[in-house]
Amino acid sequence: RFVTTIKNDTTPKIIIITGHSLGAAVAVLETAYLIESTDNGGLGIPAKDVHLIALAEPCPGTTGFVKCYEPKIKNYKWFWNALDIVPLAPTLIPKRLTGGVNYKHFKGRLISFDHPKKPITTRLNPLKKHKLQYYVEYINKKYK
Repeated sequence: RFVTTIKNDTTPKIIIITGHSLGAAVAVLETAYLIESTDNGGLGIPAKDVHLIALAEPCPGTTGFVKCYEPKIKNYKWFWNALDIVPLAPTLIPKRLTGGVNYKHFKGRLISFDHPKKPITTRLNPLKKHKLQYYVEYINKKYK
């Protein structure tokens, strides 16, 4: 029903896809799917009108995926708190445990924040900086 409604609506459209953590990685995959279906006559929305906002995204795909979709996904912002370990997944896993698969992020779309000015103490809880609320607070401050 959604697809039919979008196809039949003749007004200009912009689609914004967003997610946090694993939802951000899924948002990247959905954006790639949407752009592919648009390029193949799907929804009829040009790739330039599809916007992706990813928060704390782990690597969304392999090197081949990134090479294929990085040039196609034009409007992509990826927010990463430098103290959040989740966006480093699965790059921290040795390749021998991933079957030799090399996971990657898209380049040049990163908005990184909260770089430590002092050495990080061992008492820091790395998952605390992963919470959605932490990202929302940063975005609200930056874009007011």
